[in-house]
Amino acid sequence: NKVPHSNPSVTKRRDFINRVFDGHYPIEIEIDPKCKLLIADFEGVKEDIDGTKLKKKVLNKITGQSYEQFGHLSDSFDYQITTAFKSYFDRMQYIK
Repeated sequence: NKVPHSNPSVTKRRDFINRVFDGHYPIEIEIDPKCKLLIADFEGVKEDIDGTKLKKKVLNKITGQSYEQFGHLSDSFDYQITTAFKSYFDRMQYIK
């Protein structure tokens, strides 16, 4: 029952998460250094020209399958934070 009917926009999530990390809210986020894939995702994901996350496809040379290397773990993090701190997220003014 806590899952939203749709995911918030990428740009609003990005702005909120950046404001959380910048200390605009009384929220402290700690990421365990053992969460290497999440940290790699944060470090590797880039912004696309339209403000969303750039999810470039890469090819696995062994399987021949293409996949999006970055963006999925940080998406999950965004959903968790925007849901856990919904009252702050809902009151945030959209920043362009």
